[in-house]
Parts: sequence; C-alpha cells; structure tokens
Amino acid sequence: MQDGIKLSYHQVDVLSEIYRENGVPTTTGLEAHVLKVNKSPFSDKLMANLIMFLNTIGIGNLQTAVVSSYKKSHMKILKELIEQVESYSEQGFKLLVRKVWFNEPPVTNRSIDN
Repeated sequence: MQDGIKLSYHQVDVLSEIYRENGVPTTTGLEAHVLKVNKSPFSDKLMANLIMFLNTIGIGNLQTAVVSSYKKSHMKILKELIEQVESYSEQGFKLLVRKVWFNEPPVTNRSIDN
C-alpha cells in the first residue's frame, strides 16, 4: 500500500507538471479529501483486489494520453509512468498469489513456435 501511495503522488506530480508547462490549470486532487483513519473500513483482500483492477484502468488512461500527445517528450514520460504502474501491478499480483487471495493462472509448456 505504501508503494502505491508513493507511486500515485509521483504520477500526480509528473502529470501536473505537464499540465502546468502547457498552461493548463490544475486543481487539487481527491487525495486532499482523504481522512486518516486508524482502522480500515475494508479488508486487505478487498483493497488489494480493487487496486489490481484499478491498475488496468490507470494503464489504459495513460495509453490514451500517449496516443493523444503531440510532444515526443510527453510520450516518453507517459510510457515511463505506464511501466511504473505495470511493475506495481506485478508486485500486487504476486502478493495476492502469495496470500492465496488469487489463484495463479495455469502455465503451459507449449511453445508459441510450435
């Protein structure tokens, strides 16, 4: 969870900088309205699964930004953000499998070349 928080703040910072350099006004994100609590209202299993599903939405949004961008420098930055989300998602998947909250998909030994 802590890695996800760091990743989200980093991505907000990077994307806000792109907006600012292009003269697009930015607003305060929803994270400013999150209250700290001592006890989670949701289970760890639910939160981990939700994050995994939201990662794919985030990647899709970043991919849309890549194909919509006219600046090569922005495309490079956005691709790096996608790679970061993919890496975080992979770590989350491994956590879900390790905790037995998700079944690892079966692996085939059949070669694609055959």
